[in-house]
Amino acid sequence: MDKYNVLISPKAYRELDSIYQYIKTELKKPRIALKLIELIEENILTLDILPQRGAERKVGVYMNNEK
Repeated sequence: MDKYNVLISPKAYRELDSIYQYIKTELKKPRIALKLIELIEENILTLDILPQRGAERKVGVYMNNEK
């Protein structure tokens, strides 16, 4: 099975931080915020084995993107 290199962009890290800060600050749930971000990062990094899983984008920059 092929293995791919998965990178999380600086913009994605900033967005994850924004999600974390919102849940921690606005919803007052710091432990849930941390767990959620850890789960999101873990799932992103599993794309190294199955990069084609997930739904095809129907809108946005990558819609109908052919490899």
